[in-house]
Amino acid sequence: MKILIVEDKLEHLQVCLPTLKHQNSVEIVNSYKKGEILALSHQFDFILMSESLCDEKRIKAMRSKGFLAPIVVLTFEMINHKSVWFLDHGIDDIFSYHMDSHLMISRMNALMRRLNLEYESVYKLGEILFEPQSGLLKNELYTLSLTKKETDLMKYLYLNQNIALSKEKLRRVIWGNKPCEENNIEVYISFLRKKLKKLDRNVKIETKRNIGYMLTNISEGVMRRM
Repeated sequence: MKILIVEDKLEHLQVCLPTLKHQNSVEIVNSYKKGEILALSHQFDFILMSESLCDEKRIKAMRSKGFLAPIVVLTFEMINHKSVWFLDHGIDDIFSYHMDSHLMISRMNALMRRLNLEYESVYKLGEILFEPQSGLLKNELYTLSLTKKETDLMKYLYLNQNIALSKEKLRRVIWGNKPCEENNIEVYISFLRKKLKKLDRNVKIETKRNIGYMLTNISEGVMRRM
Protein backbone atom coordinates (compact mmCIF):
# COMPACT_ATOMS: atom_id res chain seq x y z
CA MET A 1 0.00 0.00 0.00
CA LYS A 2 0.96 3.61 -0.51
CA ILE A 3 0.28 5.43 2.76
CA LEU A 4 0.30 9.12 3.59
CA ILE A 5 0.81 9.98 7.27
CA VAL A 6 -0.16 13.49 8.39
CA GLU A 7 1.42 13.90 11.82
CA ASP A 8 3.05 16.86 13.53
CA LYS A 9 4.63 14.81 16.35
CA LEU A 10 6.78 12.03 14.91
CA GLU A 11 7.47 10.57 18.34
CA HIS A 12 3.83 9.41 18.40
CA LEU A 13 4.60 7.03 15.51
CA GLN A 14 7.43 5.12 17.16
CA VAL A 15 5.32 2.01 17.73
CA CYS A 16 3.75 1.60 14.29
CA LEU A 17 6.10 3.36 11.86
CA PRO A 18 8.86 0.69 11.51
CA THR A 19 6.40 -2.00 10.41
CA LEU A 20 4.43 0.37 8.19
CA LYS A 21 7.62 1.39 6.40
CA HIS A 22 8.83 -2.20 6.09
CA GLN A 23 5.74 -3.44 4.26
CA ASN A 24 4.50 -0.32 2.49
CA SER A 25 5.46 2.90 0.73
CA VAL A 26 5.08 5.65 3.35
CA GLU A 27 5.15 9.43 3.01
CA ILE A 28 5.09 11.64 6.14
CA VAL A 29 4.18 15.34 6.35
CA ASN A 30 3.84 17.50 9.46
CA SER A 31 0.88 19.71 8.54
CA TYR A 32 -2.61 19.36 7.15
CA LYS A 33 -1.93 21.73 4.26
CA LYS A 34 1.07 19.71 3.09
CA GLY A 35 -0.98 16.55 3.47
CA GLU A 36 -3.83 17.91 1.37
CA ILE A 37 -1.50 19.02 -1.42
CA LEU A 38 0.29 15.67 -1.47
CA ALA A 39 -2.92 13.62 -1.25
CA LEU A 40 -4.50 15.42 -4.21
CA SER A 41 -1.39 15.33 -6.38
CA HIS A 42 -0.40 11.69 -5.79
CA GLN A 43 -2.20 8.36 -5.68
CA PHE A 44 -2.44 7.12 -2.08
CA ASP A 45 -4.30 4.06 -0.84
CA PHE A 46 -4.65 5.39 2.70
CA ILE A 47 -4.26 8.49 4.86
CA LEU A 48 -3.40 8.23 8.56
CA MET A 49 -4.00 11.61 10.18
CA SER A 50 -3.29 12.88 13.67
CA GLU A 51 -6.41 13.69 15.67
CA SER A 52 -4.99 17.14 16.38
CA LEU A 53 -4.83 17.99 12.66
CA CYS A 54 -8.23 16.64 11.65
CA ASP A 55 -11.63 18.33 11.61
CA GLU A 56 -14.88 18.10 9.65
CA LYS A 57 -14.12 21.10 7.43
CA ARG A 58 -10.80 19.65 6.33
CA ILE A 59 -12.25 16.19 5.62
CA LYS A 60 -15.11 17.65 3.59
CA ALA A 61 -12.63 19.78 1.65
CA MET A 62 -10.54 16.75 0.67
CA ARG A 63 -13.58 14.72 -0.31
CA SER A 64 -15.03 17.57 -2.36
CA LYS A 65 -11.75 17.81 -4.28
CA GLY A 66 -11.94 14.15 -5.28
CA PHE A 67 -9.92 12.27 -2.64
CA LEU A 68 -11.80 8.98 -2.14
CA ALA A 69 -9.29 6.75 -0.34
CA PRO A 70 -9.85 5.86 3.34
CA ILE A 71 -8.92 8.43 5.96
CA VAL A 72 -8.15 7.12 9.46
CA VAL A 73 -7.59 9.23 12.57
CA LEU A 74 -4.71 8.40 14.91
CA THR A 75 -5.46 8.99 18.59
CA PHE A 76 -4.39 8.04 22.11
CA GLU A 77 -8.01 7.75 23.31
CA MET A 78 -10.10 5.24 21.38
CA ILE A 79 -13.35 5.89 23.24
CA ASN A 80 -14.24 9.53 23.67
CA HIS A 81 -16.80 11.99 22.36
CA LYS A 82 -14.44 13.39 19.77
CA SER A 83 -13.72 9.92 18.34
CA VAL A 84 -17.45 9.22 17.97
CA TRP A 85 -17.85 12.62 16.33
CA PHE A 86 -15.12 11.82 13.79
CA LEU A 87 -16.81 8.56 12.76
CA ASP A 88 -20.09 10.41 12.25
CA HIS A 89 -18.49 13.10 10.07
CA GLY A 90 -16.58 11.37 7.31
CA ILE A 91 -13.66 9.51 8.93
CA ASP A 92 -13.46 5.83 7.94
CA ASP A 93 -11.91 4.50 11.15
CA ILE A 94 -9.91 5.40 14.27
CA PHE A 95 -6.62 3.72 15.25
CA SER A 96 -4.72 4.02 18.50
CA TYR A 97 -1.07 5.04 18.35
CA HIS A 98 -0.43 2.04 20.61
CA MET A 99 -2.17 -0.46 18.32
CA ASP A 100 -0.06 -3.43 17.26
CA SER A 101 1.36 -2.43 13.87
CA HIS A 102 0.54 -5.79 12.25
CA LEU A 103 -3.08 -5.48 13.43
CA MET A 104 -3.14 -1.94 12.07
CA ILE A 105 -2.10 -3.14 8.61
CA SER A 106 -4.67 -5.97 8.71
CA ARG A 107 -7.43 -3.51 9.58
CA MET A 108 -6.33 -1.19 6.79
CA ASN A 109 -6.47 -4.07 4.30
CA ALA A 110 -9.92 -5.07 5.58
CA LEU A 111 -11.19 -1.52 5.21
CA MET A 112 -9.88 -1.31 1.65
CA ARG A 113 -11.62 -4.57 0.77
CA ARG A 114 -14.88 -3.23 2.19
CA LEU A 115 -14.62 0.03 0.28
CA ASN A 116 -13.73 -1.77 -2.96
CA LEU A 117 -16.86 -3.87 -2.51
CA GLU A 118 -18.87 -0.72 -1.95
CA TYR A 119 -17.86 0.62 -5.36
CA GLU A 120 -19.16 -2.46 -7.19
CA SER A 121 -22.04 -1.53 -9.51
CA VAL A 122 -24.12 -4.72 -9.17
CA TYR A 123 -24.58 -6.94 -6.10
CA LYS A 124 -25.98 -10.46 -6.19
CA LEU A 125 -28.20 -11.72 -3.38
CA GLY A 126 -29.41 -15.24 -4.13
CA GLU A 127 -31.70 -14.83 -7.14
CA ILE A 128 -31.72 -11.04 -6.74
CA LEU A 129 -29.59 -8.44 -8.49
CA PHE A 130 -29.23 -5.16 -6.59
CA GLU A 131 -28.11 -2.08 -8.51
CA PRO A 132 -27.37 0.72 -6.00
CA GLN A 133 -26.62 3.34 -8.64
CA SER A 134 -30.04 2.97 -10.26
CA GLY A 135 -31.89 1.96 -7.10
CA LEU A 136 -33.21 -1.32 -8.52
CA LEU A 137 -33.86 -4.79 -7.11
CA LYS A 138 -34.66 -7.40 -9.73
CA ASN A 139 -34.78 -11.06 -10.70
CA GLU A 140 -35.64 -12.78 -13.97
CA LEU A 141 -39.32 -11.86 -13.66
CA TYR A 142 -39.59 -8.57 -11.80
CA THR A 143 -37.81 -5.23 -11.46
CA LEU A 144 -38.61 -3.18 -8.36
CA SER A 145 -37.61 0.43 -7.75
CA LEU A 146 -36.23 1.63 -4.41
CA THR A 147 -36.39 5.09 -2.90
CA LYS A 148 -33.13 6.83 -2.01
CA LYS A 149 -33.45 5.84 1.67
CA GLU A 150 -34.34 2.24 0.76
CA THR A 151 -31.31 2.08 -1.54
CA ASP A 152 -28.97 3.47 1.12
CA LEU A 153 -30.32 1.06 3.72
CA MET A 154 -30.17 -1.93 1.38
CA LYS A 155 -26.60 -1.09 0.43
CA TYR A 156 -25.44 -0.80 4.02
CA LEU A 157 -27.15 -4.06 4.99
CA TYR A 158 -25.50 -5.78 2.03
CA LEU A 159 -22.03 -4.47 2.87
CA ASN A 160 -22.53 -5.81 6.39
CA GLN A 161 -24.29 -9.05 5.44
CA ASN A 162 -24.65 -11.63 8.22
CA ILE A 163 -23.81 -8.96 10.81
CA ALA A 164 -26.48 -7.73 13.24
CA LEU A 165 -26.73 -3.93 13.03
CA SER A 166 -28.40 -1.86 15.74
CA LYS A 167 -31.17 0.62 14.98
CA GLU A 168 -28.99 3.42 16.28
CA LYS A 169 -26.15 2.44 13.93
CA LEU A 170 -28.50 2.33 10.95
CA ARG A 171 -30.02 5.67 11.91
CA ARG A 172 -26.59 7.32 12.10
CA VAL A 173 -25.41 5.89 8.80
CA ILE A 174 -28.59 6.47 6.76
CA TRP A 175 -29.95 9.68 8.29
CA GLY A 176 -26.78 11.20 9.75
CA ASN A 177 -27.63 14.43 11.57
CA LYS A 178 -30.98 14.83 9.85
CA PRO A 179 -34.20 14.37 11.87
CA CYS A 180 -35.38 10.77 12.02
CA GLU A 181 -38.67 9.56 13.50
CA GLU A 182 -38.43 6.82 16.12
CA ASN A 183 -40.01 4.18 13.86
CA ASN A 184 -38.38 5.18 10.55
CA ILE A 185 -35.97 2.23 10.62
CA GLU A 186 -38.79 -0.26 11.20
CA VAL A 187 -40.83 1.27 8.38
CA TYR A 188 -38.04 1.09 5.81
CA ILE A 189 -37.02 -2.40 6.92
CA SER A 190 -40.65 -3.44 6.35
CA PHE A 191 -40.61 -1.91 2.85
CA LEU A 192 -37.43 -3.81 1.96
CA ARG A 193 -38.67 -7.08 3.39
CA LYS A 194 -41.76 -7.02 1.18
CA LYS A 195 -39.69 -6.40 -1.94
CA LEU A 196 -37.09 -9.03 -1.09
CA LYS A 197 -39.82 -11.58 -0.41
CA LYS A 198 -41.31 -11.01 -3.87
CA LEU A 199 -37.94 -11.59 -5.56
CA ASP A 200 -36.37 -14.36 -3.46
CA ARG A 201 -37.91 -15.78 -0.27
CA ASN A 202 -34.51 -17.04 0.89
CA VAL A 203 -33.09 -13.51 1.17
CA LYS A 204 -34.31 -12.06 4.45
CA ILE A 205 -33.74 -9.19 6.84
CA GLU A 206 -33.84 -10.94 10.20
CA THR A 207 -34.65 -9.25 13.49
CA LYS A 208 -32.09 -10.03 16.18
CA ARG A 209 -33.75 -9.48 19.52
CA ASN A 210 -32.17 -6.72 21.62
CA ILE A 211 -29.56 -6.18 18.86
CA GLY A 212 -31.03 -5.05 15.55
CA TYR A 213 -31.31 -6.31 11.97
CA MET A 214 -29.24 -8.64 9.80
CA LEU A 215 -29.38 -9.40 6.07
CA THR A 216 -29.07 -13.13 5.36
CA ASN A 217 -29.46 -15.63 2.53
CA ILE A 218 -30.91 -18.86 3.91
CA SER A 219 -30.14 -20.93 0.79
CA GLU A 220 -26.43 -20.05 0.58
CA GLY A 221 -25.47 -18.85 4.02
CA VAL A 222 -23.25 -16.13 2.52
CA MET A 223 -24.16 -13.72 -0.27
CA ARG A 224 -21.82 -13.08 -3.14
CA ARG A 225 -21.06 -10.11 -5.35
CA MET A 226 -20.76 -10.28 -9.12
